[in-house]
Amino acid sequence: LSNKGIEISSASARNMVEFFADIIARNQNAIPYKLSRASMGWYEKDDVVRWIRYINSIDPKAKIVLYGVSMGAATVMLTLGEELPDNVICAVEDCGYSSLWDEYVYQCRTTVHCPVFVLFAADLVTRMKLGFSYFDVNCTRALKNNKKPVLFIHGTEDTFVPFEMMLKNYNATAGE
Repeated sequence: LSNKGIEISSASARNMVEFFADIIARNQNAIPYKLSRASMGWYEKDDVVRWIRYINSIDPKAKIVLYGVSMGAATVMLTLGEELPDNVICAVEDCGYSSLWDEYVYQCRTTVHCPVFVLFAADLVTRMKLGFSYFDVNCTRALKNNKKPVLFIHGTEDTFVPFEMMLKNYNATAGE
């Protein structure tokens, strides 16, 4: 892969996978919070920022590309809303949602077939138990603070995260 002077060979990709697998294995208990379920990107974005700092402490000249699919894509977009160093050179998001609230409303209407008002109760429980609201997890809002180039990937026939959510994110980003 080569674009704007960025080259990633298969050997480099393999080294990156091995590097992160090793770091995760050695630091799996270093996360200051414990969740029994994923936070849909909300707390994970803070982990990504910590990984960026850790990589920079090892190699300040490292070129960092953020990449995520689905909830990982949401995590990447939420991370782009944070203050990031210059060596984070770009991001790729594949099928991320616009906001957790929008995604849950969509799922209520298309998959679960429950009334949307149920989400307000679930949001209250999430705030009490996990310390964040579904309304906090908003990729579109985070992307307004983004300064990095982003490649948005999304299939028009996606039935889990609608294509329109990618358009909202694409139109919101302040990055290139």
